[in-house]
Amino acid sequence: PSIEMLKYTCGLLNSDLITFYCRINRIIRADKGKTPQIKISDLKNIKINVSNKYYHPVIEVVEKLLAYPEDKERYQELNALVYEIYNIDEGERKFINDYLMA
Repeated sequence: PSIEMLKYTCGLLNSDLITFYCRINRIIRADKGKTPQIKISDLKNIKINVSNKYYHPVIEVVEKLLAYPEDKERYQELNALVYEIYNIDEGERKFINDYLMA
C-alpha cells in the first residue's frame, strides 16, 4: 500500500466513528482498570470505505495531526470528514459522542 493509503486508513481508524464501532463490536476490549486490547484478526472486520471525494482531505488532516497531535480542532475536522464518508447524520453523531464520553 502507498503511504497515502496508510495515512487515509490511519485517519479512519483514529476517528470517533470507527472507535465507536470497534467498542460496540468488542474489537477494542476496554474493560475497567485494564489496558485496551485489540486483536489483529478482529481488525479485518472493520470496513474501510475509500472515498474519492474525501481521500485527500483526510490525508491532509492526518498530516497536520502527525505534526501537531494535540490539535483538537483537527480531530474534530477528521471526525466530520469520516462522518460524511459513512453518511452519519447529526442525531447519530450525538449518540456516538455521548457513548464515547460515558
